[in-house]
Amino acid sequence: ISALENGNKSRNEKTDPTGIGIVKAIFPTSKTFVAGVLVTKGTITKKSLIHIIQELKTIYTGEIKSLKRGKEDISEAHYGSECGICLPNFAAWKIGDFIHAFDHPL
Repeated sequence: ISALENGNKSRNEKTDPTGIGIVKAIFPTSKTFVAGVLVTKGTITKKSLIHIIQELKTIYTGEIKSLKRGKEDISEAHYGSECGICLPNFAAWKIGDFIHAFDHPL
């Protein structure tokens, strides 16, 4: 797990993550679930491409639907801060999931 937390590259990753977070809580909303995330390295932005890593497997790759602090929309969350992340068509969060954020490919 420490390799995931430190953002070490897997054999298939070509770039380092711009941000890493860990899911600390899960909040239900009227339509889906929001992950309460602590950013443990770098920055996660609203435009980031993210990978959700659960039990050492990447279970989701895609874009962020919303990034919030409280009820306020934010464009980025930096190291040491907390944020809420909602993803389109994804609700299988588990506490302890890792989030690796990458710059969106051009």
